[in-house]
Amino acid sequence: MNKYSQILSGKKSKPMSDSDRDPRPDLREDHILWASVLITAQKYDVQILVNQTFSNKPKDLPCGGSIFGLLHGLRCGGARLNTLDNGSLKLDYNPLLASNGGAWDKDVLLRDWLMPFRQEMAVVFKRAAA
Repeated sequence: MNKYSQILSGKKSKPMSDSDRDPRPDLREDHILWASVLITAQKYDVQILVNQTFSNKPKDLPCGGSIFGLLHGLRCGGARLNTLDNGSLKLDYNPLLASNGGAWDKDVLLRDWLMPFRQEMAVVFKRAAA
């Protein structure tokens, strides 16, 4: 059942598994942060879907518009989170880049994946850090 069907039917989605909370528990330094971010992102996905459904100008987002899907994939690839001095979160995507042994070209990652979700990511990071 997709998220839209769940909203319409009033059925709740199944609880998150440990791998959904953080698919890379081996990266211990930011494990708790990622768990918080991914839980927040899953909840925020419903709001994104509703906004896109009733918007006159739907955004064409990667991952089917799922901020959870994007962040989960980035974490699977080894992305990290840093806490800045002001308490906000910043994504470190450097481990994903080909220059660091990853698979991504920086320009493609930024243009096709991160920039389309910049507003949604800012909201999720702000809520998760609170």
